[in-house]
Amino acid sequence: MRTVNNNASEDDGSNITRANNGFQGFLFFSPAFNVFILTSLIAIIVAAIIGNTLVCVATSLSPNLRKATTSLFILSLAVSDLVTAILAIPFDVYVILANGLWFHGEAACTIWTTAYLLTIPTSNLTLLVLSIDRYMTLSEPLNQFRGRQAMTRRRILCYIGALWLYTLVCALLPHTGWKMWQLRPKNVIGGICIFNGSRLYNILVSVLHFIVPALSMCVIYLMIYNQIRRHSRAVRPIDSPVSQGTQASLLLQRNIRAAKRIAVIVSVFLLCWVPFSILSVIGNLCNKCLIKIPDEVFYVTLMTGYLNTALNPILYSFNNRNFMDSYKRLYRAIRRACGRIGSLK
Repeated sequence: MRTVNNNASEDDGSNITRANNGFQGFLFFSPAFNVFILTSLIAIIVAAIIGNTLVCVATSLSPNLRKATTSLFILSLAVSDLVTAILAIPFDVYVILANGLWFHGEAACTIWTTAYLLTIPTSNLTLLVLSIDRYMTLSEPLNQFRGRQAMTRRRILCYIGALWLYTLVCALLPHTGWKMWQLRPKNVIGGICIFNGSRLYNILVSVLHFIVPALSMCVIYLMIYNQIRRHSRAVRPIDSPVSQGTQASLLLQRNIRAAKRIAVIVSVFLLCWVPFSILSVIGNLCNKCLIKIPDEVFYVTLMTGYLNTALNPILYSFNNRNFMDSYKRLYRAIRRACGRIGSLK
């Protein structure tokens, strides 16, 4: 992944030059760091695949989760994290083991870079849409917003599909051959798989897919906080005998709890990806500054970003009874199936 940033400018960069001379590797970490980073990435892959698969299955098994429109956004996030764990992180493990070199050809390199450029922005933009959804819901506590045509399940599926299509088109731009978006004609140069976007492309992706959504989510949650304060003054607490059981109070409290859960997911996402995104922006604006930063720093910040894919399934279930009930049903079903298989033997 470091080669993405070192070569994301018009210069070849020292790493490519070294790789061209006999395909010399350039990632030479200490044995202790190698064990740490590889163990961490493999653990993240396993946890992300298991956790996000459980989220997808739980959503399909639970009628309550299937009805909730928020669950559609969470399902989109789970699929994005699953693709990251299957098609992006394993290639980073391979590159570290190969000392930065690439021996799998153009096609595999394209799959890796496209998967990365597809899934991470999709997660970020999905969280932005989910934050807007929470704000609109709290703006009308009696859930009138849900009754409008704009928020039907079919419309939400269309929004999610359009979002995935948009990020896919953006991810494929460096492979279209347009010099405006592409740094070099090939993705594999001197035995190194590069993220083949031009400087303009990399800056636009960083700004449009991270900086703008991140700042927007911060502003939206400040507005949500103000909405919660305003509604808290207008509606008595939920345990008040006068307001208990009323539709407005119950719905308001439920929406506030949902907003808090999404706020935790958004906060963890930003904390995980902010360090690596800052380094990426620095690399695109100042290549000489980037070369001075140790490779270890890049892989630690990248690993921290990938950690988000393993944390999300835990955050979805946090204080969410529907997910926990669905997990319990899934566990009982697996246990019964294993019991039947054992009895057949």
